[in-house]
Amino acid sequence: MGISVKECRPENGPLSKEKLWRIIDLAYTELSEEPKNIKMDEHQWADTLGKGILEVLAKHSTAYKYLVSVTTVVSSLAFEGNENASVSHTVSTYWNPNKDGLFSCILGQEAKDGIRYLVTVTWIYKEK
Repeated sequence: MGISVKECRPENGPLSKEKLWRIIDLAYTELSEEPKNIKMDEHQWADTLGKGILEVLAKHSTAYKYLVSVTTVVSSLAFEGNENASVSHTVSTYWNPNKDGLFSCILGQEAKDGIRYLVTVTWIYKEK
């Protein structure tokens, strides 16, 4: 499984970088191993991936709100044999840098079908 970490500020979050990585990897791997007779398009697949990650995160801490963003990147790799894709994804925030944070990674780097997923997990501390 190829995961590339692009952004990480877990020092103020409910989980370590390694734990976040494992949660995302497990959700991706489980979904990748679904029987091939279950047909999902890229949108359904990304939605199911995001919901799977959220289900696990919600069990770890109720002191935070979570947002999982999944961006699907489809390159021409599957069609032409070489990759030709460009994606720009920016997250801007206004938050408490001591309590809130985010983690971003790219899944599917070894994919032969030209489909990759940029996953961003954001946590916002709930003020009491």
